[in-house]
Amino acid sequence: MKKLLFIPILLALWFGAYKMNNQLRELPLNRQERMSGVITSPESKRFMLGYSSVVADWIWIKTMLYFGGNYGKNDLPWLKKMIESVIMLNPGFFPPYEFAGVLMPEITGDYDYCRTILLSGIGRVKDGEERLEFYLAYIYYTHYKDYKAAADHLSHAATADFAPPFWKRFAATLYDNAGDRDRSLEFLYAIYESTESPTVKEELKKKIETILAGQGRKIEEK
Repeated sequence: MKKLLFIPILLALWFGAYKMNNQLRELPLNRQERMSGVITSPESKRFMLGYSSVVADWIWIKTMLYFGGNYGKNDLPWLKKMIESVIMLNPGFFPPYEFAGVLMPEITGDYDYCRTILLSGIGRVKDGEERLEFYLAYIYYTHYKDYKAAADHLSHAATADFAPPFWKRFAATLYDNAGDRDRSLEFLYAIYESTESPTVKEELKKKIETILAGQGRKIEEK
């Protein structure tokens, strides 16, 4: 019965989005984005009849399309709300946490927001929690210059079965050493190697290349 009820609801949502999309195309470009919206209320989940994760997947696809179509053209005013919407609908879904933790610092410069999103994923993400710890270590290391917090998070990340041996050694050195550019690059290389997201990989590669270009070096594929 729930499945049967969900089908007309989904069709109604699709039809409404289709009509709205056609109307938006007739508006001036500077007004189209103002008419956009995302699901932000947790109360909405009860109307999804157990299919909130399906809706989350759909919004996540729209988020990636929004990012790909607008990055570099504007400040992406809807991006935070879209990520929050996906996480609210499916708290255990790993990709939005990774996106927020790795790319959002470069896009928005709001490290407090990125840290909050990553911390909210600890204990909620079923597969990939240690990676969130690694991303937190990177933020604490590069932005907050809190090397003990970075080492603590990296030590937790190093307990994962998939963690390479150097993560544990890296964590040990952070308790005693201040930051330097080469160590930041090691973080970036490690994230680049571990992520399965093509979008994250591409943006990380650009960042690594920018840093290396300033040193007169070229990227080394590891």
